[in-house]
Amino acid sequence: MMRRGLLAFLMSGALSLGGCISLIGGYDPAADQILNQMSEQTAMFLASAGAGKQARVATSNEAITYYAGAYDTIDRLILRAESRQGPVPCAASAGLPNLLAQPGGQTQLPDDYRRFDCRQLQLYVLRFTLDQMKSAQDKDGILSVADIDIYGTQVKAEIQGAITIADTSRP
Repeated sequence: MMRRGLLAFLMSGALSLGGCISLIGGYDPAADQILNQMSEQTAMFLASAGAGKQARVATSNEAITYYAGAYDTIDRLILRAESRQGPVPCAASAGLPNLLAQPGGQTQLPDDYRRFDCRQLQLYVLRFTLDQMKSAQDKDGILSVADIDIYGTQVKAEIQGAITIADTSRP
């Protein structure tokens, strides 16, 4: 049930992406590059975990390093997005509290979340999706193939969504 609600929220965000193009701040080449690096690191982490290597174990150095780096990257991108916030809030931001209230979510919203532009919204959805994957790995002690199929695929899709939003503001 939670996955269906998450999927519906993410799909509504994807469908409204076209309307967000003019609602984001200017192009940030550094953020674009950082997101592409994160995409590569995520693909390597998921491939390693899927192959049964140490990355699949929640307490492994590989998993700890991946999540620490991913959260740091997202947090830095959120700060960059705040400094380049678009002039019009993204309408889908109003749904963030319901999404982040799902089990496994660790992400906290600032009080002004209703003012988020679509780039900020996408980064918070990415952070939440990463929370879900980490929670599944922590709960079971491993990141299973099923977890990779569900959560890993969602994390990769949300990174791609953030890249797409960054690219739409390219001059």
